[in-house]
Amino acid sequence: MRPKRITLSNPATRCLLLLIQQQGQVIERDYFFEHVWYINGAQVTNNTFYQNISLLRRAF
Repeated sequence: MRPKRITLSNPATRCLLLLIQQQGQVIERDYFFEHVWYINGAQVTNNTFYQNISLLRRAF
């Protein structure tokens, strides 16, 4: 059986990277906002954050 190939958006990939880097730690939503979106000058809503976390949950 071949492994399932998963394609993630850039923000979802950056969220995943933060989760890996902070493994075992509680990460606050604002930390995600600062390190995934705000660092690139993007303004986002809570819904955008939840959509990206949902993508990760479905992928794994």
